[in-house]
This record gives sequence, structure tokens and C-alpha cells, in this order.
Amino acid sequence: MAGAAFNLAIAGVVGGGISAVKNYIKKKGIKKAQEGLSRVVTAQAKKLKIKTIRGVAIATVIGSAIGFALNYGDPGTAIAKFIDGRDWYKNNGWIDITK
Repeated sequence: MAGAAFNLAIAGVVGGGISAVKNYIKKKGIKKAQEGLSRVVTAQAKKLKIKTIRGVAIATVIGSAIGFALNYGDPGTAIAKFIDGRDWYKNNGWIDITK
């Protein structure tokens, strides 16, 4: 569910799917694309009431996740999996915001 929400937020910024993400990166450059997408996905995570992952601010986690996700075919799912691999109950298929 979180992956779908993140994909929707990213699609809103870039104007479409994976090819739009690639075009967005070409247009903005990898660093600017990562910064812009990190900002949008962090805002979406906060709307989902995800503020920290194991005591680390969500903005920090999202920044790393976006870098990982830009090299992946489904950015929203990659971000969700990245966070799930670092939350309280790692790799259980859910983003656990509390212990």
C-alpha cells in the first residue's frame, strides 16, 4: 500500500510512469531529481503518519531510498521495501512505525 502511495506521489511530480521518471532525471539531472522526489515522497510518508524508522527521521531514510529506487523499475515499491528492511520488524511486508 505504501509503495502504491509513493508511486502515485512520484507520478504526480514526473507526469507518468517509469519512462517519465527517466525523462525527469534526464531533464533535471540525477542530483536534482533525487532532491525533488525525496521531498515529495517524504511529504507523502508524513501523510501516512510515518515520521521515523527506528528512530531515524523519515527524510533521512527517504533520501537513501530514493537513491536506491532510481535504479529500480518500480520506485514506490523499492522505497517501501527499503524502509521495510530498516524498520522495527525487518522485511515483514509492512512499514512498522511502532515497536
